[in-house]
Amino acid sequence: MMELPGCPPVTFIKRRNQRSLRIRVKTDAVIVSAPLRCSERQMADFLRERQDWVRETSARLQEKLQKRRQILDDHRGFVLLHGRWIPLIARPPRPGSADWLLVWRTDRVDVYPPESHRPSIIIPAIEQLADRSTPVGSAPISHSHTVPAGRGAGFGLSTGTTDQPIMPRSGAHNDRDLIDVPADVLKAWVKAEARERLPKEFEALAQTLPFTWSRIFVRSQKTKWGTCSSRGIISLNWRLIHCPEEIRRYIMIHELCHTVHMNHSGLFWSLVAEHYPDYRTAHRWLRGHEQLLFQDGNSA
Repeated sequence: MMELPGCPPVTFIKRRNQRSLRIRVKTDAVIVSAPLRCSERQMADFLRERQDWVRETSARLQEKLQKRRQILDDHRGFVLLHGRWIPLIARPPRPGSADWLLVWRTDRVDVYPPESHRPSIIIPAIEQLADRSTPVGSAPISHSHTVPAGRGAGFGLSTGTTDQPIMPRSGAHNDRDLIDVPADVLKAWVKAEARERLPKEFEALAQTLPFTWSRIFVRSQKTKWGTCSSRGIISLNWRLIHCPEEIRRYIMIHELCHTVHMNHSGLFWSLVAEHYPDYRTAHRWLRGHEQLLFQDGNSA
């Protein structure tokens, strides 16, 4: 097995349908893929010829990963919803319950841990809380999902093209305690919220536009914000719930326009501009944030 100093482990993969040699750099692996006819020596030579690029790319991805982790650490006790950091407020455990209950209210998420949980309470400094902006006003009162303890995988959420959050934190809660919810529980809850909210938001928007579509799904795409099939089936990425309303609206309009043009031709972009004139700004926002909002978008 070949190694590159300063880079993640290298893996060689041969694929039946692949026609050329390729290198994919991830935060935890360097993958060299090739057609079946290629030898491991050819694959190793191909990697050596491009090792400077691999090292530069790996270093860049590691830097982004560190920024993501720093942002998460700076926002313990908060969750990013609709473009704002919403506080996770500790509530008393529910007697006899083995599950987590999270309730998204207007300006906060109330967290009721399992009876057996020993919560990690975060007491924020009052001077830090004083600078937070007005709360998000779009979330309905008392909307909840119950999440079994220990469910799901690690949660990688961050925001912004620099170390700064997308938008200021929501609300001043210096009279309440913030709770550090386990990563797997928080991710499972956010996905459940997205699967309930995004289809309703999409349907309400689609009713105002002259497009014909068949079905709407919320999925967990690894690299795309949304897709549209030739049968008019729209799939939205659950991570859109992290984004501001205008960004969600752009993605929904973008996919609806694919029901007319199944490509990214000039005609397609003209149609997008007709229904979302400032699409270039939204597109730049997504390009600037996708490496941080996608926990598994950590490759090149």
